[in-house]
Amino acid sequence: MRACEPAAYRNHPTRSKIFCTIFKKLLDIELVFDHSGVMGASGDLTTITDSVRDLHLGADMSGRAAFDAMTALVTLRNLVDHHAATVVGHLDRLGVARDHGRKLSELLIVMGLAPAVASRLIRIATARAQLPTLGAHAADGAISAEHVDAVGKGVDHVGKRSAEPLDDVARLNIVTELLAHFFSGATPADIGKRARRLGNQA
Repeated sequence: MRACEPAAYRNHPTRSKIFCTIFKKLLDIELVFDHSGVMGASGDLTTITDSVRDLHLGADMSGRAAFDAMTALVTLRNLVDHHAATVVGHLDRLGVARDHGRKLSELLIVMGLAPAVASRLIRIATARAQLPTLGAHAADGAISAEHVDAVGKGVDHVGKRSAEPLDDVARLNIVTELLAHFFSGATPADIGKRARRLGNQA
């Protein structure tokens, strides 16, 4: 599934073009920090922000157009959360919060995030470093931050219950099972329950 389906704005080609442009830029963006700590991005974050701000989802939309637009917005949200977690990882690695005399969570809260959201992004950034398969799904916009967090916490739970440290193969098997549970329609709470069952078997 791709967010920029023409049906989303069948009667509004201009809106469709804007939406597709935003989505493609978010998919293509690669955030990196060079050795001096200056952020560069292959996509233009300012342009993306301005384009989203300029979207007008009017009351003249049909039911199908509203459904398609919401589907696109969900994917866009997933992509934004994925990139946010990526940058949180960079902030942590570079010690930006420490340089400001704060914890990373405190810095994110000062930047405007709710405490629960800040904590979740930190957990995701940490988990993705060891779970590349999970990160790949997040990078495609296929899974929400809440579900990514649930999978990451699930793997961590199983690891703590295991008599032996989890190796890469074991982690991959757990991630694969929890992702399959997600794609079957499981909520984050359901994923947590499945992880606890796996932990009992470890």
